[in-house]
Amino acid sequence: MDVQTAVVLAGGQGRRLRPLVADRPKPLANIAGRPFLTHLLDFWIEQGICRFILAVGYRWQMIAEQLGNDYRGARIDYAVESTPLGTGGALLQALQRLDRSEDPVWVINGDTLFAVDACAMRAAHRKHCADLTLACRCQLNNARFGALALDSTGCIVQFNANGAAGKGWINGGVYLLERHLASEPLHPSSLEQELIPGWLAAGRMVFAFRTDAFFIDIGIPEDYRRARELLPQRPWTIQATQTYPGPIGGIFSP
Repeated sequence: MDVQTAVVLAGGQGRRLRPLVADRPKPLANIAGRPFLTHLLDFWIEQGICRFILAVGYRWQMIAEQLGNDYRGARIDYAVESTPLGTGGALLQALQRLDRSEDPVWVINGDTLFAVDACAMRAAHRKHCADLTLACRCQLNNARFGALALDSTGCIVQFNANGAAGKGWINGGVYLLERHLASEPLHPSSLEQELIPGWLAAGRMVFAFRTDAFFIDIGIPEDYRRARELLPQRPWTIQATQTYPGPIGGIFSP
């Protein structure tokens, strides 16, 4: 069965983007005359997603006014933080809005467009019987992103949310999650710093879907400017052979 539901973590304030984006939540940062979030949703709708749960907080009404409850035929629901919950707490709250049949579920960072092949990533998730599959790519400098250590089979054995200097595998902010993994009570937490490391420590199967797909993050002014230049060109191609062809044995091995 296709996975047709996605949770989008869209509660960011965009402090590092100020003053470029000072009057709106980060997912509404302007890219070619419209919000970054619409570029992100467009990509995932084209991949077959028909329902989005937006995990929102800061000035969330602006997002609701922009999108409403329907965007290009996809259903939009909102999981609103009354107090800050962090990325982990926001995810746990959003999952409460899902039906039992919506399992597994996509989880997507709301400030990143990683043009993964969703069909290939689903197939890898099922093949490896993963509890969580995380899309990753090799970067020359991964200091800004969560850094991964993989074993020879592609399983993640170490997750450093703070990144690491130099070349290596980064967390691209796209996940395929079996819901039993996140069945704990709602509490403020970080997905990257607490939940994922906790699942690894508990022996859960966390698999790395390695790809060289187009990747852009708008978290800092330099990358935001780059996104404004590149996204209107739609510089990605979805191919079933998109997974990274190189060897993976050892720590931080691209």
